[in-house]
Amino acid sequence: GNLHVTPGRGLEQMGKQKEQVISISDFIVEAFESFNVSHTVNKIRFGREIPGHVHQLDGREQVIEDTYGMYQYYIQVVPTLYRFLNGTEIQTNQYSVTE
Repeated sequence: GNLHVTPGRGLEQMGKQKEQVISISDFIVEAFESFNVSHTVNKIRFGREIPGHVHQLDGREQVIEDTYGMYQYYIQVVPTLYRFLNGTEIQTNQYSVTE
């Protein structure tokens, strides 16, 4: 599946000032106004956390200089079963990232 996170306001708000009709060119300009998509990923998990594991995106900071820029992470999530010597099992997920 896909997860998309985008900044902005809803389309229902566009062109509603004084009940005006918005032209397609105004719509495009308003829809694609510049946003700063710089961000920090503090913590991301896809299941139970396993103490001591390193996660690729934790603390990742991206500064985007282009105000019309975007940033994409391609994440693969892999179901994982940990079996400990004492018989305890933990079902969780690991992930890998390609930018």
